[in-house]
Amino acid sequence: MQKKFLYDSEPESNLWDGMWTTRTIEQELEACDLETPARDLFLAYIPKGGRVIDGGCGFGKWVICLKRRGYDIVGIDNN
Repeated sequence: MQKKFLYDSEPESNLWDGMWTTRTIEQELEACDLETPARDLFLAYIPKGGRVIDGGCGFGKWVICLKRRGYDIVGIDNN
């Protein structure tokens, strides 16, 4: 997954810098399976027929996870 900045400046937070550089998308996707309560809530309440926007999606693990399940979903993150 490619990260793309909308602004010329890099993220201000060292926390986010560390997260973007130390975790892989594969690790994040594995976390989708481990975060069963969140996943079950998403599957129960997010309609498959509508468009979903994940604001603050980070790596986009939920975007990818739900897209693979047939949801029309896009993600945006300011970092």
